[in-house]
Amino acid sequence: MFPGTHFGTQTRIWVSYSEPKTSKSAKVTRLGFIFGTKTTVFDQFEFQKQYPSKESTKGSAFNSPPNLVLSGARHRWSRRFLQMSLKRMSKADVAQLERQILAVLVDDNPQSVRHVFYRMTDPRLPFPVDKTEKGYGRVQRRMVEMRRSGGLPYGWVADATRRGYHVDTFADRSDFLRRVSSLYRADLWSDLPTYCEVWVESRSLAGVLQDTCEHYAVSLYPAGGFSSLTLVHAASETIKWQLDSGKDRALILYAGDFDPAGVLIDQSIESEMRRHLGEDAPVEFRRVAVNEEQIERYELPTKPRKPGDRRATHVRESVEAEAMPAHLLKSLISHEIDQVLPARHMTAILAAEESERSALNLLAGAV
Repeated sequence: MFPGTHFGTQTRIWVSYSEPKTSKSAKVTRLGFIFGTKTTVFDQFEFQKQYPSKESTKGSAFNSPPNLVLSGARHRWSRRFLQMSLKRMSKADVAQLERQILAVLVDDNPQSVRHVFYRMTDPRLPFPVDKTEKGYGRVQRRMVEMRRSGGLPYGWVADATRRGYHVDTFADRSDFLRRVSSLYRADLWSDLPTYCEVWVESRSLAGVLQDTCEHYAVSLYPAGGFSSLTLVHAASETIKWQLDSGKDRALILYAGDFDPAGVLIDQSIESEMRRHLGEDAPVEFRRVAVNEEQIERYELPTKPRKPGDRRATHVRESVEAEAMPAHLLKSLISHEIDQVLPARHMTAILAAEESERSALNLLAGAV
């Protein structure tokens, strides 16, 4: 019997075994499983060994794939999850995984591949994938094939890590005015006392939040890990200009990983900004996601912290921001912005914006 390791309401069970390629060499494979709901955990399972090899001294060796049997399993999906983790995908498995991917993206798009991957690790799904790089590869490959076959719209998958550089050209003056009029945005924040912007740890998160930030007309900065001095300085100059122009304060909303490095990135950005703005500048930094309370409330999937990393020792387990469902992350950011951008004010500005855009279209038609 192998005991599980408890973290809150979940149990982690790690199994190591060797699967010999030949009689003289062995390859060690490590599998991880997560079980549990709010009320039920699986403390242990029996590891039945078939055809054990006496040559291996590392783990338990098999001349054929191991047979895993749960002890005390209370949910049907638990046994099925173990079995699926040890076999190759059949055509039925592929079809089921594609249906799951499509269902997630129909409800909420665009999302990054990593966001979708974490949704696919839910053991309650008909075909959950392992929370490993191999599992990520499975989801990634399926999303590639689905897009190429036309089963998944390309625009439903966010990728802010790569972009093209283009030169805008126009057929004539009328074409210019028509196209520019569609870009017209009124300043939603001009008469408000707060300047607001959003920072995220990665470009992957930026791709998911871009539409939300555009809706509220707030700037979005992907830090790319620990941010460059150049990017922080440029953002600080913008904040300084806003404060000098009459804003009472600046609000910086941040979303990033909860791991030994991730919990320090927003602190690093704030520290560097205050070098330019001054320690007493009216700037509030607010971590919107991910935090410990959210990990427990939303049962976000975790992974062990990297061994040997001595930073932020209070972080016992790591959670990537992409583990938070995209719709939830958008909702959290929107909620924070709504507190400083009144709905009535926004409605009035948007109505005026539409009227002015119509006037520009009339002007384009007259040229």
